[in-house]
Amino acid sequence: MKLDNQFNILEDRIELLKSIKYINDVWDFNSRSELEVLIKHYQPDIMVIGSDWKGGDVVGKEYTNELKFFDRIGDYSSTINIHYLNKNN
Repeated sequence: MKLDNQFNILEDRIELLKSIKYINDVWDFNSRSELEVLIKHYQPDIMVIGSDWKGGDVVGKEYTNELKFFDRIGDYSSTINIHYLNKNN
């Protein structure tokens, strides 16, 4: 992941998620295998992932009690925002 051109850097995203009272912990990872190790270790009751993963190969789904899919809100996209800001600066 390139941090030099990201609109919301990893540290900001982590702090935002930690501020939500319903979220117990936030982890970062650099590969699919690192993610699977984390999920297997913590065995979360609920995993929330993007709805674009419905029907897909969800990493660690066998280690959680429940998968929740989160739909995109409107047309929001940080990538689109980055392109807009770059174009207009």
